[in-house]
Amino acid sequence: MESLKKNSHFQRVYKNGKSKASKNLVVYWLNNENINPVNRYGITISKKIGNAVVRNKLKRRIKDILRRWDDNNYIKPGLDIVIIARKPVVDLDYHQIKTDLKKLLYRSSLINS
Repeated sequence: MESLKKNSHFQRVYKNGKSKASKNLVVYWLNNENINPVNRYGITISKKIGNAVVRNKLKRRIKDILRRWDDNNYIKPGLDIVIIARKPVVDLDYHQIKTDLKKLLYRSSLINS
């Protein structure tokens, strides 16, 4: 699983990509220009959501979900995907985050059938 690291990569996805949102998460996606059909992921969690411990815990959970799905080719290849956490996500456990993210990716047509 590759990460989006540079601000310019995030901005390109925000500016040129498509998005869908739920109460807890927002997903932006854009076809990447990589020759390899690999997905690159970025996760954004605002300081308004909580302290560093809370933010890192959420980021680890979302990364783990995405890594497992990416390893099993559950998500379509060749995309740059940015996940933004909203404030209510703090109250969710791992399985609730997974369910919400799955519904969001399904609505976005990013899941292989």
